[in-house]
Amino acid sequence: MWVKICGVRSVEMALHAQECGADAIGLNLHPPSPRYVSPEVAAEILDAVDIACLAVVVDRSEADLTELVQEIQLDGLQLHGNEPPGFGERLPIPLYKAFRARPGVLEEILAWGITPVTPFLLDAWVPGRDGGTGARVDGDLAREVSEVGPMILAGGLTPENVGEAVQAIQPFGVDVASGVESSPGVQDAARIAGFIRNAKAG
Repeated sequence: MWVKICGVRSVEMALHAQECGADAIGLNLHPPSPRYVSPEVAAEILDAVDIACLAVVVDRSEADLTELVQEIQLDGLQLHGNEPPGFGERLPIPLYKAFRARPGVLEEILAWGITPVTPFLLDAWVPGRDGGTGARVDGDLAREVSEVGPMILAGGLTPENVGEAVQAIQPFGVDVASGVESSPGVQDAARIAGFIRNAKAG
């Protein structure tokens, strides 16, 4: 089970997630988010860990992202906006497109060209929000969508429910932000450890 801890804001928490067995961390580079880190802090975290580091971005131009990946040695970009099919094809870095679990999402995923070898995220849909809402995805919809390709399940996962979600939906991986926080943008070390442990066990 591939596990990503998103919203990491310090070297300390990044190293903690790595030591607990996380496969990847997410660095939020979307300024309106309470989980935002500057490119300078993101670079410090990248230098400190050996696991994959993905940058969470929302509706930034390809030119802007090209400059970003030249500035910071990221392992991937997590696209959380309304990026159209074909976006970022010229970027020299893996892309992880996040889709909202709303009506028509399956058609949206297929239009994006997701294949059995293309990892993607399925996140909860809350109108007007770009992720990290704590809302959960409908299990039946998630199981249907997971047949398209390696789905990373996000949305409302916590240390308490991730094991059950993994067993019921059997995604490729899981992604968490608010579920391991004590307050928005403030991560809890014990919840990170518990989430990773329960996700792997599930």
